[in-house]
Amino acid sequence: MNRLQQIVFAVLLFPCFLESIRDSFIPFSIGPLSLGRFTFILAGILLIVGKRKLKMQRSNIFLGVLLILIANLLASFLSGNTSDIARTSANILLLIGARGCVDYYSTRIGSKAVNWFFILSVIYWVVYFFRTIIIGGKLAVYSELFYEGNAINHHVIGMLISVSSIFVAIRYFFFDGRLKVVGYLIIISASLICFITESRSNTIVTLMSIFILLFIERRVSIKLVSRLGFIVFILFYTFSFLTEQNDTLGQRFDISDMDYQERTTGVRFEMISLGIEEFFKNPLGKGFNNIEVLINGRTQLVHNQYLSFIIGGGVLGFIGVIIWWNGIWKSLNSLRKTQNWEGLDRSFITACVVSMTIFQITLFTIEFSSLFLYQIIAIGIYAETKLREQNNILNYISI
Repeated sequence: MNRLQQIVFAVLLFPCFLESIRDSFIPFSIGPLSLGRFTFILAGILLIVGKRKLKMQRSNIFLGVLLILIANLLASFLSGNTSDIARTSANILLLIGARGCVDYYSTRIGSKAVNWFFILSVIYWVVYFFRTIIIGGKLAVYSELFYEGNAINHHVIGMLISVSSIFVAIRYFFFDGRLKVVGYLIIISASLICFITESRSNTIVTLMSIFILLFIERRVSIKLVSRLGFIVFILFYTFSFLTEQNDTLGQRFDISDMDYQERTTGVRFEMISLGIEEFFKNPLGKGFNNIEVLINGRTQLVHNQYLSFIIGGGVLGFIGVIIWWNGIWKSLNSLRKTQNWEGLDRSFITACVVSMTIFQITLFTIEFSSLFLYQIIAIGIYAETKLREQNNILNYISI
């Protein structure tokens, strides 16, 4: 792909990147699809059709998500739900768009577009956070702002800041297989924002990225242990200070208050239990538009994207989730084992794999189906296929 073609696709995908940061950025639509989704699908199809050879490397991430969507589509046909059929078909087209864009993200301008996408995402959501949470020079209670309709769901903003910050931290501050101090500071700052928004899951998952990096690096030294000890001390002191200053934070993160913790987490476990019951009642699935469960007298989503996929797609959806996670695990393991990075941008691929993994872990605690999901799938497929290709070449050379 020449430079002019790369620039043309950058312009074509611009609405898609904006919409991936926040849906409301692009209010226009083309038929049933938003402008961002339309350009994403169009770019992906053009990139696939424009290849000299249609042969593409196998990707477990792609195959897993495709099986989930096909399972949901079959369930929709069986139930005769036409709106569900249209919605699932659109998601399959988005997946095809993600698969096609993988080749573009392999180019110089394409990879820069991905970098800027995550940078702008961090900037926008951090500014949104401070503009929303700081009122009159004091920290407002985020849950109260959300219930009053003055802020978006804390799990959503927490996830977007978490994933985007982790990508930026690794992409620009990961050298020679190690994350520099500035990278750690970015991740810690992201976890503090998640903490203040009262998102316990995002706070924990953001910090998990540090342990994922340790798993990848495979190197433990006195310097690293002392650095981590200092990070733990700073976090403990900061979290303690914030919980003392804010009663809501103090209650939400007070692990000694078992009544509160059991009440808030107990509802989640009850949702999961009801979701599993729905799966056994409907092994062929129910489709995307019929996945809510009845709890406390009202229907709700189960707050677990994978379980929603399984309820909608049945047994095939369950198999798809396993294949999807198999691809994620293989990418992490390949990242850990790869020694020769000749011809590959190590920090970019590491950023793709770790931020994707954090996003996928977060989906155990949230329902999320915006265009951002397919951007993550695209960079996940990119990293998986590049790592497999590199390891196959090295195995061939060693033989």
